[in-house]
Amino acid sequence: MRKLLILVHGPVDIRLTQSIVAARWDVHIANSFEKARVTLERYQFHVGLAILDNCSGGCIPPWIEDIITTEKCIKWVQVLHRDCLNSPRVAGLIIKRCYDYHSLPIDSPRLITTLGRANGMAELAAQLGDPPPGTVTNKQRARRCC
Repeated sequence: MRKLLILVHGPVDIRLTQSIVAARWDVHIANSFEKARVTLERYQFHVGLAILDNCSGGCIPPWIEDIITTEKCIKWVQVLHRDCLNSPRVAGLIIKRCYDYHSLPIDSPRLITTLGRANGMAELAAQLGDPPPGTVTNKQRARRCC
């Protein structure tokens, strides 16, 4: 089953997670840096979803930005308010580190399609040079890039 790491700063929309699970994803939610790190050490993810319900002043919670920046093998999809795109910092992070982005409110079927495409691209990248999931140590995983 495809694994999805969701980074969220605030409450999670249960209807969204239910629709993602119904689309055959194994969903793992992290609402803090510590939870994200433990989850990343335990599981191999090809796709991540960062949900930002607020990016006031053009700021992304630092822990979310850190995870997105350091986990280079994960194809990230961001969900955020359209006005957040006016921030050069937010736009730069999306351009440099994300597979795609969606604006709030979330269109679940469209987002699930994007997640599937991101997963396909990540699997293709893995075929071209990454060892199969579970065959490397966490230190090696941190160094390799898809």
